[in-house]
Amino acid sequence: MGYLISAHILPGERDFGALHQLPPSIDYAAYFHEGVRCYLLDVYASRRPPQYPFCSILPAADIPLELSAELGVLNEFYQVLARLNRANSFKRSYINFALLLSQKLDSDILSFVADDDDLDFACTVRGGVLNRLHFRRADLLVTYSENGLLIEPLYPEEEEDVEWLTDLDFLKKAIPSAVIRERTLPMPTLLHSLVTREVAEFTGAPQPILGLGSFDPPEDEAQRRKVAQR
Repeated sequence: MGYLISAHILPGERDFGALHQLPPSIDYAAYFHEGVRCYLLDVYASRRPPQYPFCSILPAADIPLELSAELGVLNEFYQVLARLNRANSFKRSYINFALLLSQKLDSDILSFVADDDDLDFACTVRGGVLNRLHFRRADLLVTYSENGLLIEPLYPEEEEDVEWLTDLDFLKKAIPSAVIRERTLPMPTLLHSLVTREVAEFTGAPQPILGLGSFDPPEDEAQRRKVAQR
């Protein structure tokens, strides 16, 4: 998981002391980012503090993986991906953790994780419910919103890659409640492309943060100041 970036973004100041109720296996550091005027949470395993912030995947040992009944279609889709051996990029723990953060901090939350391989995942909680989920797994671009589950198949640049493309007929039969479009979109080539767009939309600031979209070290470190930690 090279170039991994993971964070949880809040649009306004909150009492981070409420996060002391998180499971003891989870620690955090909260930062205010002057550039986007939002708070960023770096969450990591308490037994392994990171050398650098925002480069740890969410520790999921004490976070439920199964989603609530209201999100049953997403549980169903996860099982389909698991049957295809393609479920790794569907980070259900991030959804449940975003919902937990929203409850404890009474705030909207954008939670995301991206790297230079399989991960390009973002979910937004507004008003205490999952408002939007957007991620890519192999050749599938997945969006969940109030309109339901949308799956947009992607086509590769190289013809020899077609052999590993998802069987769309199988997918339509396996999850009939989803809208599955034809394969008309190219696979993205930019690093962290999906998460970069989601962060810009959530914060309202077009400038990339935390090194998103780049193989270079982040340029915004001076814009972050730590405000809380456990």
